[in-house]
Amino acid sequence: MDLRQNTLLTFAYCALPLLSLPVYLLALGVRKLLPLQAILLVAYLPAYSALNWRTCAELGYCVSFVSVVLTTIATSKVMLFWGVALSSAAAFEVEGCGRGRTSNENVKG
Repeated sequence: MDLRQNTLLTFAYCALPLLSLPVYLLALGVRKLLPLQAILLVAYLPAYSALNWRTCAELGYCVSFVSVVLTTIATSKVMLFWGVALSSAAAFEVEGCGRGRTSNENVKG
């Protein structure tokens, strides 16, 4: 990876997956941080797609930018990011529903 070309994209490509674990671990204690996984995904996908576009443009096999984004989404790294973000969102939602029922049961009982 050439760090002289698109240093910001390269930094985002490398740093965002590394940030995912600490955010996940912090979210175990502070549940309001769970949506940050989705934010990391939203930041990671364009960075990875842009780097893929640069590579395929240099090699001359790009069809369109949309095809590059769809190919990037199908990679294992992005699929893992999707899994973590969706499971975090599901945990956030389940916990929110559980808290709502618990407080209503306490008021009635």
